[in-house]
Amino acid sequence: MHPRLISDLVVSPNGFGFRADTGDVYRLNPTARQILEWLQEGEDEIWIAQTLAETHQLPLPAIRRDLSAFFENLRNLHLVQPDDNL
Repeated sequence: MHPRLISDLVVSPNGFGFRADTGDVYRLNPTARQILEWLQEGEDEIWIAQTLAETHQLPLPAIRRDLSAFFENLRNLHLVQPDDNL
């Protein structure tokens, strides 16, 4: 699975996301910011889940579950391309 963020989303290093087309601003925790940056770099869900599990020393199934919920939130906020099947 390879979610694609909308092109109008800008993620700042200080933890804010800004949607240029609507003016919406999102406050991001460090993990969310990192995930969005990885998505913008073209990383896929499997790579992100494995990297988070290794970095935080957490079980991969728990990371995958949380990541799936995070992607669902992105879809609900219309921050991923509508043609993606998350």
